[in-house]
Amino acid sequence: MPGLFTPVEWNDHLLVDGGLLNNVPVQVLRDWGADYVIAVNLLPPYARNARPRNLWELWMLTLYTLERSAHAEAQQADCTIYPDVIEFSLADLEHAEEMMERGRRAAEAKLEQLRADLQPSPLEELRRRLSGVRRR
Repeated sequence: MPGLFTPVEWNDHLLVDGGLLNNVPVQVLRDWGADYVIAVNLLPPYARNARPRNLWELWMLTLYTLERSAHAEAQQADCTIYPDVIEFSLADLEHAEEMMERGRRAAEAKLEQLRADLQPSPLEELRRRLSGVRRR
């Protein structure tokens, strides 16, 4: 969360939270060698018919739009988990246990997809078995 965490100096760079720039860095993970990426999306869906009624709501909608654009890479993830945390603020640490429990339930709901996606193909399984066979 930009503004919440103190920037850190590292190797002549000033590092700040990338929440508004790249909140779900799927491509970075793939560049680092990840074969399978799991993302968690905490942003609630946008109600398209909701129009801002005042300057505060307009500002919040603008911030939401920036956050949503920072989630653009989330669509490139192999599996995205959507915990039902719409009624909580992301800074609402008073309800952290309930939010974590909802995250657990959302992750458990994706277990079947994860097992299917991460099951080795027959060809991969054959290669794995053959790699353990010694050649004479």
